[in-house]
Amino acid sequence: MAEQNYCIDCGNKTNGKKYCQKCYLTNHNPLNNKLVRARNRTNVSKALTGRKRTKEHSDNISKALLARGMSGGKNPHWKGGKEEYICTNCGEIFEQYKSVNKGKFCSFKCLHEWMKENAPKGDKHSCWQGGISKEPYPFEFDNELKEKIRKRDNYECQLCGMTEEEHLIVYGQVLTIHHIDYNKQNCKEDNLITTCKQCNSRVNFNRKHWEDIFKERVCR
Repeated sequence: MAEQNYCIDCGNKTNGKKYCQKCYLTNHNPLNNKLVRARNRTNVSKALTGRKRTKEHSDNISKALLARGMSGGKNPHWKGGKEEYICTNCGEIFEQYKSVNKGKFCSFKCLHEWMKENAPKGDKHSCWQGGISKEPYPFEFDNELKEKIRKRDNYECQLCGMTEEEHLIVYGQVLTIHHIDYNKQNCKEDNLITTCKQCNSRVNFNRKHWEDIFKERVCR
C-alpha cells in the first residue's frame, strides 16, 4: 500500500505525492497556462478538468487570444470567417463558413428539396442495373433457402461480423440475405450471402467492388 503523505500547500492527505490533485491542477500543473490552453484547447481542457470543454472555458480562451492579439486574421488558423452565399434551392442570401461543396444551401430542408428534383435517377444514376431492383423475388427465394444460407455463414454478417442474436436485439429481425450480383432472379447458393441490415444498404453503392469481395468470401 502506498505511503500516505500530506500536501505541502493545503495539508490534506495524499498517496505518496507532494501535492493533492486539486492543488496540483490549480498551482503546479505546467499546462495551467492560458496561452497553452489556447493552443491546445480540447486536450488541455480534459487534462485539467477531466470534463469536456465548457462555454466558460471557451470564452476564457477567446479572451486570452484577444489579449495576445491572436484573434481574427492575426490567428494562424484563421480561414477567412463567414462569407455570403446564395442558396441553390430558394435563392436567399445567407452566411456560412467556407464550404468545399459546390452547391450551397441555407438549410437541410432546401438541400433535401433540391436533391428530390435534381438528384440523378433511373438510368442516369451510377448504380443503375437496368431496373432489376424492382423485379419480384422468385418463389425459390423462400425462408428455407435463407435459413440454409444463414447457417452456412455461421449466423454472422459476412461484412461486419454482427451475429444474428445481436441483429435481433438491434433491429428486431433475423439477418438478411444479399444477392451478390444484385440480380434477384439468381438464387443459386454461391450467389447468396448473409449480411446485416446496415451492411445490406451499404453495399448498394460501388457495387462492382462489393461483388468481387463477396465472391471471394463465398468461394472460401
